[in-house]
Amino acid sequence: MINSMQRAIIEKDLRFVKETKGNLSAIVIVSLIFSVVLPTIFIVVMHRNPEGMDDFDFLFALFADTLDQAEINFAVLSMMLNNFVPVFFLMIPIIATTTMATSSFIGEKEKRTLETLLYSPLSLSQIFSSKVLASFFLSMAVTLTTITV
Repeated sequence: MINSMQRAIIEKDLRFVKETKGNLSAIVIVSLIFSVVLPTIFIVVMHRNPEGMDDFDFLFALFADTLDQAEINFAVLSMMLNNFVPVFFLMIPIIATTTMATSSFIGEKEKRTLETLLYSPLSLSQIFSSKVLASFFLSMAVTLTTITV
């Protein structure tokens, strides 16, 4: 159960990330790269360079009897989008959480508020769980935003 002091820590950490341009821009840029740029590069390369798909000869041999070239290209593109792009979406919350967690603890140390936080009536596990929940909330918000983009 989250009490009001833990909620204050969560809000402070989320506000700190929002106010720190470097952290916010890193999270946004990495999310856009993994959700828009890399999948677009995959699609463009597959459509522009069908001769470069020689690495997929083993797949062509499997499909050669039943499919024509256009259907093979579509099958390879579908395979790449269904198997590789979800991995990029899984990396977005990992990177957002890592950025948030490191900036949270480093920010406490830089602003010299870590000692004050440790002397608060909260236990170490409550402080830690507040920091983890703030990172979780941010990463889920970023992930949901990038999935809808």
